[in-house]
Amino acid sequence: EIVGVKNEALNSLKTLFFGNKSEEEKKEFKPAPYYLFKLFLYSFYTLFILNILMWLVSFPFKFQLLITVVLIAFSIVINLLKYKKTYYDIEDKKLIVGAGSVATVTSIMDYYKMQNIKLVQSFIQKRRGVASVHLQTASGVIKMPSLYEGDAIELMQMILEEACNSKKNWI
Repeated sequence: EIVGVKNEALNSLKTLFFGNKSEEEKKEFKPAPYYLFKLFLYSFYTLFILNILMWLVSFPFKFQLLITVVLIAFSIVINLLKYKKTYYDIEDKKLIVGAGSVATVTSIMDYYKMQNIKLVQSFIQKRRGVASVHLQTASGVIKMPSLYEGDAIELMQMILEEACNSKKNWI
């Protein structure tokens, strides 16, 4: 028993943490490999600018090379961890979004609390068949980057259907 928590919310927390739901009620999405490509591209840009700055400040070449090698190894590990830990689950009319590089940060949102949903797709994402979904709530935006386009549309349709059919008050 948790003080100040209704039994309905307590049961929801128990099922979330201990997972006694059947697998039919759970649907999981992972980002497309394009997300990993994008993470590595941002790291490359950062390392490129850092190397130009070190060159302008006239760092010794060996020191600059050592820093670059260490940062490349670090960025590879961090980007792979971030890609591996990113997930999106749909379970019992809740959206569970997990992300992070070292620690996993989990966001849980009930469908009926959604205020706006947006499918974002750049021309590069369109060519690669991926899209991002942004969900607006009263507390902020939940971003789900680089899903396969079919998964993103399916996810949007499921969330919109549940949100439109919900009779719960979002406040």
